[in-house]
Amino acid sequence: MIDGHKQDYHYFNNPDDIAFSFCADGYLLFKQRRSGPSATPLIIQIYNLPPTIRTHIPSLECVSVILPPCAPKDLPSFLFPFNEECVKLAYGVWTFNATTKANFSMCAYRLFTSGDMVSINAELGIKGHNGFSPCRSCEIKGVQDVAGGMTN
Repeated sequence: MIDGHKQDYHYFNNPDDIAFSFCADGYLLFKQRRSGPSATPLIIQIYNLPPTIRTHIPSLECVSVILPPCAPKDLPSFLFPFNEECVKLAYGVWTFNATTKANFSMCAYRLFTSGDMVSINAELGIKGHNGFSPCRSCEIKGVQDVAGGMTN
């Protein structure tokens, strides 16, 4: 299923399909501790590569960097273009294979998201008991109390 549409294609039917994970992890610049400007690189790791090299810097793909002065308040808004590209890749993109000299439909699938607790919580919209979803391991979703009154 892609965007609610059932596909006649199954994951990794084609040996050219790509599997990747996504990682967002903020870090402080200039070796500062607890304060100062931070940047957030958005990185994908390709799982078709051998395990011995897939975590090496030349094998990682940095798709974007969210620049200082502060960490992003709304990470999903920064990820919107990336998520749109992931949907297109799941449907398949016509690509040329230089080895076989033929066009083919290349599919790529985002397997999961990794990162520290802060970046995962930012992507999922979790901010503790005041967040949209107070727990990342269950299906509970928050509802905004627009009236501002107590409910039973």
